[in-house]
Amino acid sequence: MKYYKVDILGDLDNEYCLLEGAPENCGVNYYRMAVGEPMADYYPANAEFHMSEESPSIKMGSLIGSTKSFLILHESVVEIIKKFCKEVEIEYLPFILFNLKGRVHRKDFYIVNPIGTVDCLNHGASKIERFHKEGDPYDGDVIEIDEIVLDPQKLQNAPALFRLREDPSIYVIDENLAKTFIQSGFKNIILEDIRQEKG
Repeated sequence: MKYYKVDILGDLDNEYCLLEGAPENCGVNYYRMAVGEPMADYYPANAEFHMSEESPSIKMGSLIGSTKSFLILHESVVEIIKKFCKEVEIEYLPFILFNLKGRVHRKDFYIVNPIGTVDCLNHGASKIERFHKEGDPYDGDVIEIDEIVLDPQKLQNAPALFRLREDPSIYVIDENLAKTFIQSGFKNIILEDIRQEKG
């Protein structure tokens, strides 16, 4: 089974809509949607997202890029994810998107928040920057993952969509979900093949 990383910024070369910040009224809890912690109890009713002067494009794909590491998807993509992830804990958080003129632009997108993470990284083969603890090169907090290598032995029970334990802002999908995305003709969903190697 192959796995792919989802580019949460989307196709920047084709000037698709890119959202900065978080929906209004989320307060300090907005980070939960970027790291896989439950957000539903803190999420405001009629949440509003506003386009910014820095990223004014109204060109829409099936994914809206996010500078805050949110996975923002059209309802058509969400419906497919629900079919593939029936037993997976995922929040689908709706919002109203406003343009620069303060007018409603879209109401059919969701922040998709897979809860929790999956331990599936091959630490020896991956290139990981860490705050190293003395005497253990594989210990310490992760700063950045420069190259992701998954361990197939750890992927036996992995869901179709999940976050990496070492970096929850990285979203991974399996090849069945990826093929369905491609067959459905979704736009602005950029997938990067992830190498696998037994640990």
